[in-house]
Amino acid sequence: MRITNIFRVINEQELEKLFQTESPDILTLDYLSTLTKNSVTKNLWQQLIAYRKQHYAWLKQFYYQLNGEMPQVNQNTFVKPTSYLEGIKQQVENYQQRLKQLKIMQTNSNTSFEQQYLNIIIQYFEYEGLILTEIEIMQKR
Repeated sequence: MRITNIFRVINEQELEKLFQTESPDILTLDYLSTLTKNSVTKNLWQQLIAYRKQHYAWLKQFYYQLNGEMPQVNQNTFVKPTSYLEGIKQQVENYQQRLKQLKIMQTNSNTSFEQQYLNIIIQYFEYEGLILTEIEIMQKR
């Protein structure tokens, strides 16, 4: 008789891929914050940077809870956006892709702890999406 594992497992390699973008992600947000003259928009970028740093800290803690060690990954290279508008567009695309990845991980989680922890990360990450939307709106004014 063949036994099939009905449990889904969080793909640690996919989680590790999220860490590879930490350095260029923060650098890109900081760079974009320097391109705006609007103090309100600059403040939104700074809020986004703070939230993103917290996001990575929570993800690292989650990774640690899964396997007992902190993630060790090589960082992707920072590539300066070609323009402010292109940078905003890329941030929105990255946000949508990352949110999708987080939701897949949550779906694949086995325990209540994993589901709840990822739910908190996702909720705070969705707030980042609201900040990005506000930045897009401010840019169009």
